[in-house]
Amino acid sequence: MTLNQEVEIIYLYIVEGLSMEKVGEATGWETSAVSQTVRDYGFNDDAHQRSGWQSGKDRGRYGRGKAAARGVNVNRQIIRDFLQCADEWEWDFEWYISEIAQDLAEQNRSYQLQQQQRAAQQQWEQQQRIQAEQNARIERERREREMREQQQRQREQEQRQKEQEQKNITEYYRLLDAGKAALKANKNQQALDTFYKARELFDAAELNILVAEILATASNADVHCKSIIRELSSYERYLSSNKQALNIEQLLWYARALVADNQSSGAINRYAMAANIAYTNKDYIQADTIYKECYSKTGYYCSDNPDHAFDVAYARSCVQNITADDHRFCIDMYKIALRGKINWHRTHNWDDSVIRTRGQMRRELGDLTYTIIGAGSLGSHVAEHLVRQGAKHLKIIDGDLINIGNLARHVLSVEELNRAKTKSLAKMLINISPSVQISTIDNYLDNTNVSKIENTDVIIDCSGNNEVLEILSNYQFGEMK
Repeated sequence: MTLNQEVEIIYLYIVEGLSMEKVGEATGWETSAVSQTVRDYGFNDDAHQRSGWQSGKDRGRYGRGKAAARGVNVNRQIIRDFLQCADEWEWDFEWYISEIAQDLAEQNRSYQLQQQQRAAQQQWEQQQRIQAEQNARIERERREREMREQQQRQREQEQRQKEQEQKNITEYYRLLDAGKAALKANKNQQALDTFYKARELFDAAELNILVAEILATASNADVHCKSIIRELSSYERYLSSNKQALNIEQLLWYARALVADNQSSGAINRYAMAANIAYTNKDYIQADTIYKECYSKTGYYCSDNPDHAFDVAYARSCVQNITADDHRFCIDMYKIALRGKINWHRTHNWDDSVIRTRGQMRRELGDLTYTIIGAGSLGSHVAEHLVRQGAKHLKIIDGDLINIGNLARHVLSVEELNRAKTKSLAKMLINISPSVQISTIDNYLDNTNVSKIENTDVIIDCSGNNEVLEILSNYQFGEMK
């Protein structure tokens, strides 16, 4: 009998609870063999107390839920393991099961302990999360509270700043008005002190020019030259940012202060700017006055630029009661302005009186207006001869284009093919006589356009068309043609 057969016999007997006969039937073994196998492995050791084939004490003893199984789910593998080492357990399956039950109990206790530890860990982690969320909420509320308090303080500070700025603005304009009133009353020192107090509130560009005006118009302006330069420099930057510039009076203050501060180059530049404004406004007398002041202060007429020399000369020439010295001065300045700028070239006289010295018709004929109807081979030659003889006013009428068949007798060339005869002929005639005046009508003469030749002195029909003669005969001209 094999081990597997023994396992099956014992399993059916001690777990399933089959009788010896049923086990034999199920396994194909005799009842005696089944009984012997069971006893060989220590089961049914109460055989001496039984009679015949009465079931032993271990039949079904280790089934599921039985007390002898001690909570162990006895299966074929457990039985197999026991059979392989039964001698080590002294053929006592009860002892073997008790050890398994003890191991299972220990494992169960270990599992329960692990579960308890895991539950405790999860509870601790949950408490930590709750505590962290609570701390985060407290921190968030604290920050929000601090932010609200900070915003409130900022609003209060901004409100105080606005109130202070409003007070400063009110005080600034009060001081500004007081300073202007003092300036109007010729109390310059009082006005200056007032403007300096206003500047402590706002350093506005308006104060720059007011302070500069007081210092520049003072009798001791030279003493304050650096202050004037500083004030006007700031004001000039302010104007420049707004695409504006100092006016003539302010530029002169600036120039004189620069002269007093020995900055001749800057002074000449400001004098030139002031004179240029006057010159642009065609106030040449003021421009000449500025040029003279610049020369007296710096020894230069605003600049050594030849372009400025022309402005200086022209301004001087516009002065009333100009003297001989002024004339000589202007000539000298014009020479400077034109130095190196005149390039002489050989020229030709193209006046009509020179071009037409030979073959020219009488003047009264040349001044007439000629209308040529038809710009074909005849009309083109007539027009050419009229222009060469001195005709100055021509009107050409034709609605045709130049084609290859015209070129044998026409004055035009192959370059004008497929172009209007009138326009091409007019272009050629102008090249012959640049002073000739030619108008064209790019249509054939008919009753709708005959009125356009009303103001003509001479009409020459070169069309060879009887309808043209009929139109001319029927039209009522205002005067004889």
